[in-house]
Amino acid sequence: MRTTRTKRAADSQQISHMLSQAFALTAIACCLAVSARAQTETTLHSFANDTNGYNPVASLTFDPAGNLFGTTSEGGNFTGCSTGCGVVFELSPISGGGWSESVPYTFTGGKDGANPFVGLVEDAAGNFYGAAGLDGNGTPGYGTIFELSPVSGGGWSKTTLHSFTGGRDGAGPYGNLILDSAGSLYGTAHNGGSPTCDCGVAFKLTRTSSGWKETLLHTFTGKDGSRPSASLIFDFAGNLYGTTSQGGTGCSVANCGTGVAFELSPLTTGGWKETVLYMFKNGGDGGYPNGGLLFDAAGNLYGTTQYGGNQADCPGSSGCGVAFELSPRSSGGWKETALHRFSSSDGANPLAGFVADASGDLYSTASRGGGSNCGVVFKLAPAAGGGWTESTTYTFTCLSDGGYPYASLILDAAGNLYGTTQIGGANGRGGVFEITP
Repeated sequence: MRTTRTKRAADSQQISHMLSQAFALTAIACCLAVSARAQTETTLHSFANDTNGYNPVASLTFDPAGNLFGTTSEGGNFTGCSTGCGVVFELSPISGGGWSESVPYTFTGGKDGANPFVGLVEDAAGNFYGAAGLDGNGTPGYGTIFELSPVSGGGWSKTTLHSFTGGRDGAGPYGNLILDSAGSLYGTAHNGGSPTCDCGVAFKLTRTSSGWKETLLHTFTGKDGSRPSASLIFDFAGNLYGTTSQGGTGCSVANCGTGVAFELSPLTTGGWKETVLYMFKNGGDGGYPNGGLLFDAAGNLYGTTQYGGNQADCPGSSGCGVAFELSPRSSGGWKETALHRFSSSDGANPLAGFVADASGDLYSTASRGGGSNCGVVFKLAPAAGGGWTESTTYTFTCLSDGGYPYASLILDAAGNLYGTTQIGGANGRGGVFEITP
């Protein structure tokens, strides 16, 4: 295999810096300051260093009954993995108040997969689909795609749908999966693909009579993108849109460039065509997009970049990050507009995409920044005279309320926001939170 497991370990540590400084809680606890909060935050569950999982870095999903499902990157089985192989967890509301956690599945490492960095997607039959980013036993591997199905009489059954080889089929699935109307799965792999680039792929998994078949939609080459870390989205015509955390003009290797936004369009003759919508320059426009994209009704795309933007307020880095809009031009192509450049006090280094409420306001998380440098939930609202206004919805303290929110948020019907924090909570191992208007 052209990519060694030692090199893969370095790549998995990158995950576009998602897990950098993940265990710095003790170093910063002495100097935390609680900032003003625009809305009420409630910690629904605090994880501990045990078999119920800890260190969640993925988004949540609701089932039709109002239960929350998610994954933790560690905890669970400590035999197969030194820090635990991770779990799928369920939080169920208690009639008298509060939430109860159960663990539908515990990963065991090896062929079973380990350390899921992504959330789950549910089909109409109540099955959940997700990705385990690594193999177990402390050795970074290539990852798996799995299905979790409810069993008649209770419990859950887990099936591995695809095991990545680290070659042309990809490696390291770090973005959420999406489903089409036929029940096929679409996603990205951070690594693998071209033997000369190791720049990642976009893929489709289709159910067949003999199991699931992987089809490569696109193999990234560097100049057209590299190292995708986010989920894809569909438009009404069946085209796919996404981002890569690296790549761009002049790149032919993985660790080059500052990211692109791209479109994949199905061809009538078969296969897919990739079009680069925008190449980030890591200046005022932003750089290194890690989150997915979001469409509005007019066909504009919204997203965030981890770096770029305001360079002065995030010393020692490439900027605090940017919230951006991509708008289609009538003459063809797309125009990028920086809607907000973070300044650390209002958040820094966003890794997640947006969710929109009924009013058209956009919500997301920034993994750092705020008064305690523990991250924020922020809102972008359309301004009356044009443009957008950014406000901090909640500032985390890394204490009981959590810290380092890496993942996108979800909304319930009442407009409440739900998400995860990688550290903090009652035990310092991360938690699940709700923010109410």
